[in-house]
Amino acid sequence: MKKLLCLALALVMVLGLAACGGAPEAGNGGEGASYKIGIMTGTTSQGEEEFRAAESLKAKYGDMVLTATYPDNASSETEVTMQRLQELAADPDVKAIIFVQAVVGAKAAIDKVKETRDDILFICGVAAENPPDIAASADIVLNNDEIGMGDVLIQQAKKMGAKTFVHISFPRHMGMENISRRHALFVANAEKEGIKFVDVEAPDPMSEAGATGAQKAVRENIPIWVEQYGKDTAFYSTNCAMQEALIATVLETGAISPCQCCPSPLHGYPGALGLEITAEQMGNIPAIVELIGKTIKEKGGDPSRFATWPVPINMVMINGSFAYAQKYIAGETNGKNDAEVLKACLAEAAGTEITVSLYESADGQVLDNTYMMLCDFIDFSVAE
Repeated sequence: MKKLLCLALALVMVLGLAACGGAPEAGNGGEGASYKIGIMTGTTSQGEEEFRAAESLKAKYGDMVLTATYPDNASSETEVTMQRLQELAADPDVKAIIFVQAVVGAKAAIDKVKETRDDILFICGVAAENPPDIAASADIVLNNDEIGMGDVLIQQAKKMGAKTFVHISFPRHMGMENISRRHALFVANAEKEGIKFVDVEAPDPMSEAGATGAQKAVRENIPIWVEQYGKDTAFYSTNCAMQEALIATVLETGAISPCQCCPSPLHGYPGALGLEITAEQMGNIPAIVELIGKTIKEKGGDPSRFATWPVPINMVMINGSFAYAQKYIAGETNGKNDAEVLKACLAEAAGTEITVSLYESADGQVLDNTYMMLCDFIDFSVAE
């Protein structure tokens, strides 16, 4: 119950934008000039949280917000992504663009826009391209602290009773620096904690198999792996499109889900459990956590074997970035990358404790515009 009460801080998060103090009114930027903010997200099939966050801001701020989506198969349709970003930037009133998830092609798209519009503030979240590359193009990059997760997720899985940890991914993701470094930490920590670590490959949702093929593979194979390794097996996938199938099948088999790739009570759980979450309900994250825990129990599962972060982190990125963009446009930041103002906006958007640190590459290079976010875990027994 104590943890659930702590979650009440997140009530301000989803529907109402965390204002981050003194942001200008819609339509008024610095010196009274009108402005617009563009938001690029995935569709509901690839990133529903981001899509809904953008939708909510559009509903609140109207024509001040321009929205666009990148194609579901973004890795093979980078030209479409570039075109849609250019369409946002074509409006001279657009002073900032928020791009979450910043899929492959984001760097090229931003570079193309900057050829004619280097005045636009670009904030990229959940960047798919290697950190030094996207950091050279975007003004601010936000990511889950995937490296930090490498040092805490295995321990979380062990705390939940895991004796085996199954890592589900595919070559495109494993070629990304953050995911590769996190994976190495998973392996090292599993050995340290005495947990069997198993690598398995699933179809890439952005390949010809599509999201449907990836989900089918997860549903068909998890029961086989549970039969092979036992119910005390934790399953983790690096891809958003697989989360719903993973959670549903873990529930059916009695296994463990220690966290999703993009931690959030909203990521995968509503669909996996057959829950219809309304816009009004999304403003009350603690109530959603309680509903998820109750539903898991009703379906014969153990809520303590399912965990996540207490806030929808990708929504935090969009809402916090939007508040920051408003302050930047109003002249209330020290340039495009003001760490202190950004951290304040992210903290207010999260409504709970969140650790924000600068990204450090494997060779020790610190990227001063790339911020990594980390929260504590909760499981869905918190309401009991």
